[in-house]
Amino acid sequence: MDASQYKDYVLVLLFIKYVSDKYAGQPFAPITIPADASFKDMVALKGKSDIGDQINKRIVGPPPLVATD
Repeated sequence: MDASQYKDYVLVLLFIKYVSDKYAGQPFAPITIPADASFKDMVALKGKSDIGDQINKRIVGPPPLVATD
């Protein structure tokens, strides 16, 4: 990975940290934090072999279900 790509990951994690700290536990916050997607949950992944994949899944979330006719 090129060093310039780190900023993409760092900025996203900084945003998640900010939102987690500011809006955690507030029922009418302008941004809701999905279950298992807070910064604390991300830190809990430290040391796991699939940390990158898990963080991506928690940030992006599962793909939407597509209705078939």
